Amino acid sequence: MHRCQTPPTHPHHHPPHHTEDAENRTLNLHVFNTERNQVQKYNFAFDRVFGPTAGQTEVFEEIEQLVQSAMDGYKVCIFAYGQTGSGKTHTMLGRPGDHGMIPRAMDMLFSTSNALGKQGWKFELRASMLEIYNEEYKDLLGKGPPAGKKHQVTHTPLGTTVSFLEVVDVTKPQKVASLLERAMQQRAVGATAVNEHSSRSHFVFMLQIDGVNEQRQQEVHGIWRGGWLGCVVVGWSVWWLVGVCGGWLGTVCGL
Repeated sequence: MHRCQTPPTHPHHHPPHHTEDAENRTLNLHVFNTERNQVQKYNFAFDRVFGPTAGQTEVFEEIEQLVQSAMDGYKVCIFAYGQTGSGKTHTMLGRPGDHGMIPRAMDMLFSTSNALGKQGWKFELRASMLEIYNEEYKDLLGKGPPAGKKHQVTHTPLGTTVSFLEVVDVTKPQKVASLLERAMQQRAVGATAVNEHSSRSHFVFMLQIDGVNEQRQQEVHGIWRGGWLGCVVVGWSVWWLVGVCGGWLGTVCGL
């Protein structure tokens, strides 16, 4: 799924013009090439395209079944990917009165777990938040690994884990909101040619969902991840790459 937004205007180039088809499945970009003095056309196909006027509610309706799947015991990842300043943070977090995907997903998870509680289910939700910056991992909720140690990523059939990562029990949406605010304050931020106060790091929000129904002798264990990349440049043209990523392009390549 892809939410389409017109990228910010670059001081030395024409911003690309875009159109979507009636079925919201293709995106057509028209980019002015100053060297050739002509418009170049790029056509892309997606499962779903959201225009720049699409609201958070419309986007969440498209992914809410994925959130439900995490509640059912599946591993789910919702990933925002795009140019600096294209709206990744807004899409995932939103703002007061216009919540993004993570707050809406948490509201849905808490609402569902409360409803299932009447059927004998008990759920535990545990959150962790991780930053990837210059190919290094940083725990945004804890103190980090002991002296001389580093975070290590391990992949197993049960899922992916990160060593020395703080995991926090969450019992209500307000707790998640305070943790997200705390994590955002810890992220690396620096200026780019496109966004003066752009995040230069890559953020991952992880939620472990464990449910048990003793009466039915059933258990579910799901994982929900939501994250976005701070600077990955695709689909616009080379001039977006120059100046935006600069000397820390290696961070993107390392991903």
